[in-house]
Amino acid sequence: MTDLSLMKIIGNNIRNARITKGMKIDDLANVLGVSAGYVGLIERGKRGTTASTLKKISTVFDVPIGDFFAEEGFILSESGTPRHELIRSLTVDFADPELDFVISIIRNYRAMRGNISYSEDDDK
Repeated sequence: MTDLSLMKIIGNNIRNARITKGMKIDDLANVLGVSAGYVGLIERGKRGTTASTLKKISTVFDVPIGDFFAEEGFILSESGTPRHELIRSLTVDFADPELDFVISIIRNYRAMRGNISYSEDDDK
């Protein structure tokens, strides 16, 4: 992966989080103490950001920094919680067979969309 593609991934994830939270670029820029133009460049993957700015962004959106590096992107739920956290909270009391069933539904759905194919080795 190149630095440019990583910047695009991070920027896209920041944009998705901002839009889901209903924030405008100007709002995020004000909170971060930077210009709206700088935020726009980050979101378009044209400019990298510092670790401290990324930490501020993760705090604003209450999202772990690592989520901004997810290649498939992450989407916040309407409540503002990352969807993987929402799924985890909803399935916390599930037994293994129930979790396996939910995972198989998600995998089948993604496979039907043609995005990914899975093997049993993925579970290890």
